[in-house]
Amino acid sequence: MTASLDSATALLDAAYSGLDFKSGDLFEATAAPEEQNQGDWITHGGWLTLAEKINADRVFFVDGNPVIVFVKDEPGQANLRHLFNRAWCMARPPLLFVAQPGTLSVLDLTQPPTKDDRGFRASDCLLQTANQAAEVQDKLKDYHRAQIESGRLFEERRFGFEDRADHALIRDLAIVRAKLLDTDLPIQHAHALIGQSIFIRYLEDRKILTRDYFKEVAGENNKWQAILDNAPKHDGATDERRLYYAAVLSDKAFTHALFLRLAKEFNGDLFPFDADEQKAFTAPRLKLMREFLLGQIEGPTLFTFAYDFDIIPIELISSMYEEFLRTEKGKPNTHGSFYTPGALVEFVLSQTLNKKVLDGRPRIVDPACGSAIFLVEAFRRLVRHRVCERGQRLRPDELRKILREQIAGIDVQPEAIRVAAFSLYLALLHYLD
Repeated sequence: MTASLDSATALLDAAYSGLDFKSGDLFEATAAPEEQNQGDWITHGGWLTLAEKINADRVFFVDGNPVIVFVKDEPGQANLRHLFNRAWCMARPPLLFVAQPGTLSVLDLTQPPTKDDRGFRASDCLLQTANQAAEVQDKLKDYHRAQIESGRLFEERRFGFEDRADHALIRDLAIVRAKLLDTDLPIQHAHALIGQSIFIRYLEDRKILTRDYFKEVAGENNKWQAILDNAPKHDGATDERRLYYAAVLSDKAFTHALFLRLAKEFNGDLFPFDADEQKAFTAPRLKLMREFLLGQIEGPTLFTFAYDFDIIPIELISSMYEEFLRTEKGKPNTHGSFYTPGALVEFVLSQTLNKKVLDGRPRIVDPACGSAIFLVEAFRRLVRHRVCERGQRLRPDELRKILREQIAGIDVQPEAIRVAAFSLYLALLHYLD
C-alpha cells in the first residue's frame, strides 16, 4: 500500500516549526495590513506585497532584509520553473522554499532563471529537498534559522550574487548602452531611449499600457495595426501576454507617435520627446533596442523571458542610475556618485522613520538624492503608514499630495534628477489600480 504524501501545508509548517523560523521575523505575505501587524507592515510591506503577488505564504527577514520566500505550489516542473523565475525577479531574497505535495525544495535565487524545463533541471538552483514533514528538521538542518541569522550558511556556501536580478539588469543595460553609444548616439539620448523603454515595459507588465492603448495610438494606420497583431509573445508569461512595445519599435514613425503620446500624457517633464530626440532615434538604433528587449542582441541578455516588471522592485529599476552615471569610453567617475544598496536604505529608514515621526507628517529632503532610492522608500513608508491609519487605499490625489508636500530631492547632476523623477513616477504608479 502506498503511503499518502504529506501536504504542502504540512511541509511548510514543519519548516516553520522544525527549523525555528517562528522564533524570528517571519511574516505573512499580504498586500494589506492587519491591525495586529501594522508596524511590521509599514517596515516590510513592500516585500510582503511583492511576495503576495507570486502567491507566497510567508517571508523570513533578518535585520529587515528578506532572506527566504516560502510558497505552497502545485506539482509540475514547468510550474516550479515559472515560480522560480518570478521569485528571482524580487531580486533581494537569496532562498526560496517551495512546498508541493510530498516535496519541500530549497532553491537558490541567486542563480539565473532559465527559459525552458531542460535548462531548469540542469541548473544549480536546487539546493536540498525533503519528502516528508518528519525529515524536514534533519535534511534541511543547514537552513535552520540560527544558521541563517548568524550568517554561517552564507560563509559555508558561496552564493553567486552576480546573477541576482539587480546585478543582471545592470549588466544587461550596460550591453545595450554600449551598443547605442557605438552608433555615435549622444549619451543623453541613449539614456533617454533606455529610460523610455524600461518605463514602457514597466507600464506593460503592470497592465497600465494594454493592447487597446497601443491600438488607439495606431489609429487608422493599417500597417501599424498589423504590427500589433503580430506582436511577439512574452516568453516569461504563462498567459498570452504580448510584447507590444517591442513590436512598435520595428517602425520608426510608430515609435515616435507612441513617444509623443506618452510625453503628452505624462506632462512632458519625465521623458520629453523633442525634435533632437526624434532625429536621434533612427530606425537602426530602435532596432538595437528591440533586439535587446527580445534577447536577440549580441551578448548574453535575459530580457526576452526573465524580467517581469510586475514583480521587479521599483528600486531595482531605478538602480539603472548606477550604470547611467558611468562616463563614456570607460572614463572614471569624477562626480562623487555612488549607488546605495537597497538593504542599507531600508536599515537607515527603519531607524529614522518610526511611527512617532510618521505621525507628525514629516517632510523628507535628500540633498544628494541620486536616483531617489532613499526618497522612493521614504515615500512608500509614508504611504503604508497612511494606509494603516485609514484602513484603505489612498486616492490618486492623496498620493500626489504626499509627493508634492513631503518628498523633495536635490542633486548637481541633471541625469540624476531625471532618473529620480522616473523612480518616483514608478513609485506613485505602484499604488494606483
